Amino acid sequence: MTTFTPGPWRRNKPPHERNGIYGIDKVDGSKQLVADIYGHTHKQIEDNARLIAAAPDMYQALVNAHQVLA
Repeated sequence: MTTFTPGPWRRNKPPHERNGIYGIDKVDGSKQLVADIYGHTHKQIEDNARLIAAAPDMYQALVNAHQVLA
């Protein structure tokens, strides 16, 4: 099984606002950076950041669905 940084994660803007690039970090107060998000447009960056920040919740939903269907 692949391991990953446990969630929850949140979308944030880095303090230095590097050309609108967003970061994804943990919500546990550690400020551990999980990812930097890039894109061609501001909307694409926002959408990508929201999707990636939701990854731990989506993973848990898939695990729950698998348990119900198995």
